[in-house]
This record gives sequence, C-alpha cells and structure tokens, in this order.
Amino acid sequence: MVGSAKNSPTPRWRLVAIALFVLGIGLVIFGLVMHVLAIPMIVRDQIRENAKLVEGSRLMNKWMNPQYEVLFKVYVHSIKNPDEIMNGAIPEVNESGPYTFTKKMTNKVLSHENGVVKFKRFYTFIFNETESCLTCILGNRIWIPNMIYQKFVEAASTVGMRAAATTLLSQTAFLEVEVGEFLFEGYKDPFLDK
Repeated sequence: MVGSAKNSPTPRWRLVAIALFVLGIGLVIFGLVMHVLAIPMIVRDQIRENAKLVEGSRLMNKWMNPQYEVLFKVYVHSIKNPDEIMNGAIPEVNESGPYTFTKKMTNKVLSHENGVVKFKRFYTFIFNETESCLTCILGNRIWIPNMIYQKFVEAASTVGMRAAATTLLSQTAFLEVEVGEFLFEGYKDPFLDK
C-alpha cells in the first residue's frame, strides 16, 4: 500500500488545480463583461453627469472662466513718406512688431433655462511687453491712411457732391496716430472731431 500511494497523484491536488482553472476562466469572463459592458456604461454616466453646465458645477466655472491664454501678435505698418505720396511718390512702408497681447476669454450667462444656456462672450486684450519686440510700446506713433479723407475724395468725384471738395482742403490723406489708439482705443479724426 505504501508503494501504490506514491505512484498515483492525490485527488486533492487535482481538485485544487481544476478549481483554480475554473476560477481563472470565471475571472476572465468577468473581466471581459466589465470591459465591454460595465466600465463603458459607468464612464459614460460619469461624463454625462459632469458635463452638465449647471450653476456652481466645476465644468460651469471652467467654461465661464477658461484658464488658457492666447498670445495675439500684431504687426503694424506705418507710411514713411506721407507728404511725398501726395506729390506722386511711391509709398514707403515700415513694418514694426510684433505687438503682443495676452487674449483672455470669459463667458457671461444671460439665461439658463430648459437645458439651454444663452451667453455672451467677452475678450480682454492685455499688452504683453515681454513677448513684444524691444521697441514695441503702445505709444509708438504711426502714419495710416485717413479713411474719412478717402471717402470725401470718392464723394467729390461725383457730380452732385462737389461741395465735398472744399472739405478736402482742410484734411490730409494720412493721419499720425498711436499704435494703441489704432488697434483698440480708437483715434479722433480731425474732420469728425470738429
């Protein structure tokens, strides 16, 4: 009997091996079911829950005040020979820049009803001296075409608007303005300022 016990494997180890094999197959099936069905449903539900633009939610706050900033770079051109152009010379243009601005965006909620958010978007441009060229300041002066003057020239060329020609005598074809006025603040035209 002692010899026969050594030759045959014990049934207990065989049962443990079969049990572990069945457990392994069960875990693989469970993992597949979780991977294919349960986890995608849970993730989808969480995304739907967190993606609602509801007052006080984290997503609403991030949407209203996004944390990213955009660098807005502008190059301006100044006419170097405005008086000579009036005498028929070819225009000479000087480019300067980049004048760099940090562009920030905010969204203001106007109404929030029935799952619809009505809003107005606001942009703020802040001059960024470190990203701009060394000589770029908003107080730099540039020469630009006087658009009001151009319109009067156009009007004076028609038969019924000869009176506009007298206005041209007090105007110049080009204006000297600051870069900051030209880009954002606005500038006063001598004709409209009267």
